Amino acid sequence: MPLLLIIYQQQAESAVHLRSLGDNFLSFVSLFVNPFNNYHPSIRIEYHLIYLWRYWQPVLLTLIAYPILLGYGGAQRSHGAVLIAFAAGLLGSIYVVSTLFVFKGIISHEQHEFALRLLQALYIVPIPLLILGLDHFQGRTVYRWLMLGGLCFAVTLSWYFSYPQFNAKFAYYSPSVSNYDLQAVQDIEADSQGRPYLVLSNQMTSAAALQELGFANYFSLFDEDVLWYAIPTGGPLYSYYMKIIYGDDPVFLLDLMNLTDTEYVYVVMPTYWSWSSDMLANLEVQSRQRILIDDKIIIYRFDRYVDADLRLKLKPESRLKLWWLC
Repeated sequence: MPLLLIIYQQQAESAVHLRSLGDNFLSFVSLFVNPFNNYHPSIRIEYHLIYLWRYWQPVLLTLIAYPILLGYGGAQRSHGAVLIAFAAGLLGSIYVVSTLFVFKGIISHEQHEFALRLLQALYIVPIPLLILGLDHFQGRTVYRWLMLGGLCFAVTLSWYFSYPQFNAKFAYYSPSVSNYDLQAVQDIEADSQGRPYLVLSNQMTSAAALQELGFANYFSLFDEDVLWYAIPTGGPLYSYYMKIIYGDDPVFLLDLMNLTDTEYVYVVMPTYWSWSSDMLANLEVQSRQRILIDDKIIIYRFDRYVDADLRLKLKPESRLKLWWLC
């Protein structure tokens, strides 16, 4: 994996410095920090317990699995040695990937996604040894039922954690792609009537666009070809979406339309996140059209050619910016 990523970085014209292997040691350590460390009294005890299991499960499985391996001999032990060598190599790959690379086009807090996925692979290494453990106790009814019950418990929690989490214990709300995102993509495509457009949206709606339309359109922005939806998260188009979220004046979108020679910019705001009332009010006033999808997603359309009536609606400082851009 590190070799493939080195080749990718060379193709992306991104430098790779070997000294980063030592300088970024803490980046590797940070992969193992408990992200579920919110112990607020209002959080129910069952959430504390299941997230405690979620964090310590790999360690517990390893402590159970490898002593089982020591009880075997011959071919099974040699197979276990190969498994341990694989785990050691995977751990080394995780270290290199988490310390050596800075990936172009990926936002700062997602730089470690490749390493985290490799870490998930490391966590499943002990599972074959647990299967051997079940076989070892197959003649003992009590132990067999205990092991089976433990596996059922683990599988149930794994099923629970396979879904996006939305509770006080989980640090970051992780929504998934919904039918509303798919409908938003279809409504925007229909509303554009074949005219060139850009979409500023979160990752879920952008993922829905790739599913529905593929890599359909590219535009040149700051000497870089970008998709017409705000993806990837570290790209220049996504930075405009961040300006919308953390600002209260979307008039700079006219500049974006001029730079890319597009007629429309659509801003997609899912209602499952809380937004600033000032920001929504400005989007409402300055946009040319508002599309509402079942109270779940609000879409604001901005036109490249703004008429005089719209300019009169803008705040004085916004009219000044608009005059300067035009």
